[in-house]
Amino acid sequence: MQKRGNASLGDKTGIDVITTVRDASKNQANGQGLLDSINQAINDTMDQFRNCQSQIGRARIFGEKSIGLDDPGMLAFKRMFESLNVGSGNTA
Repeated sequence: MQKRGNASLGDKTGIDVITTVRDASKNQANGQGLLDSINQAINDTMDQFRNCQSQIGRARIFGEKSIGLDDPGMLAFKRMFESLNVGSGNTA
């Protein structure tokens, strides 16, 4: 994603949420604790970037209008995680 889209950490893209999830997953045991850590990382990252302007990707065309909105890539990642989590019978 970084190579193809020329995105960097901090650009308000899905890369930011994927990186925080990767870091939150390190040294975690399987099970609900892991799911809770991932869920928290996703929510924290989205909260952190919500009031930032999108710098790259399709959302960048909205410029200042993207401030206060969730990045579409981050939101898609969150929804995918939620659907996988619900399908496993867990609630995070």
